[in-house]
Amino acid sequence: SPPTPPGTAAQELLGEIEQARPGVVLQAFVRAASRRDEGRMWERLSVQTRQRLGPTLIGFRRRAARGLERELVSFGQRNQLILSETITASFAVAAVGRANRAYAAALRREDGLWRIELGSAVRIDPLRPKPGEKVARRTQLAAEVSAGTPIVEAGLWLDGVAFPSRGGGPSPNALTMFGETSTLDRGPHFVVAFASTQANASARAWAFRAGR
Repeated sequence: SPPTPPGTAAQELLGEIEQARPGVVLQAFVRAASRRDEGRMWERLSVQTRQRLGPTLIGFRRRAARGLERELVSFGQRNQLILSETITASFAVAAVGRANRAYAAALRREDGLWRIELGSAVRIDPLRPKPGEKVARRTQLAAEVSAGTPIVEAGLWLDGVAFPSRGGGPSPNALTMFGETSTLDRGPHFVVAFASTQANASARAWAFRAGR
């Protein structure tokens, strides 16, 4: 048989990993952004995200890529994977952190691979604690979700562990998730919030410090 072209085996292995681990895809996306490698970033975006942020690679480079690179460059090559969680057959969530910052994204499964989902109509806003806030050793975690259609999945994670929360809202399209923590270790902590409708998903991550 003919020899395997250089790099093919590595690409096949990466593809197999990306099928199972949404966090690997997000870390690859963040590393590409920190290098300002728009081509690699584009490869990791879902079809719907490309339509929103492109719709071509040239359009992506001219507009959305710059803001993403500014947001992600500080995470560099040595970011910490905080969360990698499959939610449904269609959606997953992943998050990375470094020092006192965190970044999360929803992912959509396309042709067996997880792809980054950005710019959807699902909006998530941190409520408690605020990003960067210093709190006592116990606090409430809360996030607000809104969408144009009913919310079907939603959740909170604290330092990569599913956080028991309650939720409610004025309509199926709006939801507030909240819950009380146990005693927290002093230092930085990371919150991740995820929500999805039937067709779209979004995620948000932020950091806070415990111990005044």
